[in-house]
Amino acid sequence: MVLSILKLGETLHLETVAEGIEDLSQLTELRALGAALGQGFYFAKPMPAEALAALLGAGDEPSFGRGAP
Repeated sequence: MVLSILKLGETLHLETVAEGIEDLSQLTELRALGAALGQGFYFAKPMPAEALAALLGAGDEPSFGRGAP
């Protein structure tokens, strides 16, 4: 089903975002299927706006490719 959604987005020239990535195995599978964007607990847990601003200001923002082979 994930591949179908990614292909639909590609056909419609839309960017798709894989949501709910919780571990490296999910990230690896999504990347293998062609997902280019993603979010989830694997990258960062929910946090107050001040903590997010500090994280982004430090230039240490989570990356979709983090830890991926």
